[in-house]
Amino acid sequence: MNNNSTSNTNGSRSLSLDLLKGVAIIAVVLYHIGICKYGYLGVDVFLVIAGYLTTKSIIRQQDNGSFGYFCFLNKRVFRLLPLLLIVSVLSLVLGYVLMLPMALKNTAESAAATPLFLNNVVQYITSADYWDGSNDYKPLMHTWYVALLMQFYVVYALLLLLGKKLGGGKKYIYVIGFMFMASLLYYLIQTNDASAKFYLLPARLFEFAAGGGVALYAMGMLRVKDRLTVYLLLLLLVALLFVNGSLESGQVKLLISTIFSCALLALPWEMSSNDIKWKPLRMPVGALAYLGVASYSFYLWHQVIIAFYRYVINDDFAVPDYLIIFALCIIIGWLSYRYVERGLDDITRLKWGKVAFNIVSVIVLIVIVGCSYKWYKQNGLVRDIPELELYVATSGDIESQDYNQRNESMDVDFPENGKQNILVVGDSFARDWINILREAGIDSTMNISIHRDADAVLNDRITKADYVFVANCSPFDIYYPYLKRMMEKRFYRVGRKNYTYRNGIVYNNIRYGKGNYSQSFLLPVSEEKEMQEEKVVFGEKYIDMMSPIRQNNGKYAFFTPDKHFYSHDGIHLTHAGAKEYARRLNVKKYFR
Repeated sequence: MNNNSTSNTNGSRSLSLDLLKGVAIIAVVLYHIGICKYGYLGVDVFLVIAGYLTTKSIIRQQDNGSFGYFCFLNKRVFRLLPLLLIVSVLSLVLGYVLMLPMALKNTAESAAATPLFLNNVVQYITSADYWDGSNDYKPLMHTWYVALLMQFYVVYALLLLLGKKLGGGKKYIYVIGFMFMASLLYYLIQTNDASAKFYLLPARLFEFAAGGGVALYAMGMLRVKDRLTVYLLLLLLVALLFVNGSLESGQVKLLISTIFSCALLALPWEMSSNDIKWKPLRMPVGALAYLGVASYSFYLWHQVIIAFYRYVINDDFAVPDYLIIFALCIIIGWLSYRYVERGLDDITRLKWGKVAFNIVSVIVLIVIVGCSYKWYKQNGLVRDIPELELYVATSGDIESQDYNQRNESMDVDFPENGKQNILVVGDSFARDWINILREAGIDSTMNISIHRDADAVLNDRITKADYVFVANCSPFDIYYPYLKRMMEKRFYRVGRKNYTYRNGIVYNNIRYGKGNYSQSFLLPVSEEKEMQEEKVVFGEKYIDMMSPIRQNNGKYAFFTPDKHFYSHDGIHLTHAGAKEYARRLNVKKYFR
């Protein structure tokens, strides 16, 4: 998926590398479709390959005196940028036509950041959890990898220049080895910011550096018997054994994926199609290798296709959906590689080619950033959405997300005014519960306070509270140490809620006559089971948040009786949703 050459020293392509890239890109595509559980590790294979190819390319150019830092970066931008511009434009256009405001706002953020090679930072800030189900509907979510790759080129080329200034040869080992150890130590050290280790360069550099080490080995600069290599391996062992890290299953799988990728690159298994003796195998091997050759195009288009398919056509995939999506990825990926990637190579050979490309790129980039900024400032609201009570003429009003967010200001101590005190404990689900209480008018007769952290503040507010509600989407166990004291009050456990991420497809079904306001959904069996388990544990102290919208057929309603969405994002309540819950739950009964 990287855009360095995968050729041998004699100029022919490396079939082995292309096959490895082909396997990796298929794994990534299948993961995003929802078939291959650990297919996301294909990206880690690409990181190692990028480090391997970049190291070989830069050192060879330095050795023959042809390397220029800015020339190197210019070539990388020229290879990466055209497709980024195209997928960003298409995502914005389709988003404008098809998406609900929050989805369009998110797409606008990513569309502006993608061609600027900053989408990993944007994803880190706005969508910290890569595995959050809402990411399945984001067409540009995956371009975080391309941003990471470009940032690696910027930093790594400077480090190899330093290695050259120090004298080259084994000095490269010092530079790459230091980068590897520093990054790996950061990755292993236990922190509360797991998303930074996923999206940002410092925790990913060791994978690139691992590929760089294999490149040094392949070029004869690094031998396993070298004393320096032994020292590096010893440091690695010490890091794994003694660093206060949290080697969870995901981290272990990533490390294993990195190690195996390095091993495959280091093994002398180079081959050509002629080495495949069994002729029926040559065609599938050739097809897989071609996927590797065109992996950048396949990678950029696959998530755009999958996200809009989920958003407009169907998000409950069956065999026909898998086949259609995969076929679309192959066809569009091939067209993109043939006529964009290779077509640009032909254009740039012309005298005016690069100049024209630069002018067009700047113009398109300005348009993308301009439109993205405008729609972002409009909160993604480009048409009236009665189902969300959002109208262009009043776009300055509180948007759905702020309706939930506003309750953060209630994280304060109870005032001494003689009223009874209600403590709501939890995260954004707790803010939702407060909205329900406010819509029922409870805040006019009682004091309401919210708190999330399990700390001394929580302990103090439990003491002063008359009522305690725990409403959180994360596991309840962080509040176990406080449970006994909370249950000494009038205590309730507010159940979890899930309205799925299908608002987009439901909304488009109504717009295009394929559905009406009676559309409904089923919860996954695992979530139904979890709700039942909590109901058994808490008994009459459990508030079932899904039963008010459960229909006779066992499905759940998307819309209130007055045709408004219960949720704007599949998790939190709209204003209309909170009002309807306040009515259906008869909230005042909990305070009698």
